[in-house]
Amino acid sequence: ELNKMDYKTKIVLVGFSMGAIIGANYTAKARESCGIVGNLSFSGTLCGQVMLDSTLPSHVHSHRVWQPALAWGLKATVIKPFLHLVLKRGITTKGVEAIGSVNELDSKLVCAYHKYPNCGAYYEDISAAGRGDAKGLARLQGAAVPLLEVHAMDDPIAVFEVAAVELVEQTENVMVLATKHGGHIGWPLGWRPTKNRWGYMMDISMEFTEAVCGC
Repeated sequence: ELNKMDYKTKIVLVGFSMGAIIGANYTAKARESCGIVGNLSFSGTLCGQVMLDSTLPSHVHSHRVWQPALAWGLKATVIKPFLHLVLKRGITTKGVEAIGSVNELDSKLVCAYHKYPNCGAYYEDISAAGRGDAKGLARLQGAAVPLLEVHAMDDPIAVFEVAAVELVEQTENVMVLATKHGGHIGWPLGWRPTKNRWGYMMDISMEFTEAVCGC
């Protein structure tokens, strides 16, 4: 375990999208035993339960425009190489082909494969703030080191509401850096974004690391 090892170098977790979700969840659940000095989350999800709220305008836009393309990409890059394992869990190729959104992928594939009863239970388990209720707040408050969620308000995949700003305000170590634009792990800079492909995220990462490490 990280907290039981004598590291000369301080560890800062930096995660993107799903990696950010895992990192934030670990930080909240591990509490004082996390073994790190900080956690930086780009376009992650502190409360995935929000993704099930179909009344949000941002959810409708995400579901109709962006999620089908992302689901197609995930099926090709993540599911296809492990299809033989998926089929052993009773999931059919026809069922995989019919998936048209990330939410459907989670409910019909991820939940089925890992034996979650539904998406609500799955999102509660992987989210640092659980379902966004009192129990979830208690988990989020368990973060014993600085946890910074960087999220764009126009994120088309993980809608901004997953940043759970109202819950974050009730914690001691969790913060949200909200930007008006940036997309999903995007934040293009200048007239020629390809020249500064990861510039914004790298700058934030270095500044955050210096701050939490006391450099």
